[in-house]
Amino acid sequence: MVALAGWAAGAYHLERAGNAQVASIVKAAWLMLGVGLFEEALFHGYLFQRAIRGLGTRWAQVVISLIFCLAHPFNTAMEVPTRIVAMVTTFLAGWMLGLCYLRTRHLALPVGVHMGWNWFLSVMGFGVSGKESRGWWTPVFEGRPEWVSGGAYGLEASIFCVVVLCVVIAALTRWKGSAAPETQALPRPEQAPALNG
Repeated sequence: MVALAGWAAGAYHLERAGNAQVASIVKAAWLMLGVGLFEEALFHGYLFQRAIRGLGTRWAQVVISLIFCLAHPFNTAMEVPTRIVAMVTTFLAGWMLGLCYLRTRHLALPVGVHMGWNWFLSVMGFGVSGKESRGWWTPVFEGRPEWVSGGAYGLEASIFCVVVLCVVIAALTRWKGSAAPETQALPRPEQAPALNG
């Protein structure tokens, strides 16, 4: 949806890359799966689950999304509006991935979404959080502002990504999810009733 919106707005067009090979696309999929597994285990695994218990769900979402945002590199050479959009988008992506965990209580959905997004960007030839990628296509930018196209940073720096993420977050917030209800915490030993006899 983000790529389509940018194309429809005339921010870029795609040209087929002449040297694209299936092996490199499959290799990129494995690489992005590794990135998704690592980052989701780091941000929405034990750390997020402990933060929920200690801070509550809302504050855990704020703190982990902020850490997720700050863990991504934002090139100081980017124009200021583009950098702001990229930071807002990354924060919202962290929030959305947190909701993916909260609605399922498993890391499979956030890992799959994270991997799918990064892999799609690499296949289409867009930058992935500022890292250059070579896929089956190459975006040719049409001179629109960087915060519209995302520029070399990738679609994560496009204002369309902010809009789409807000829609997805709203949908995930309304969705009740498939997570089983949490079991009540067991009483601590000092709170447990004494056994007679």
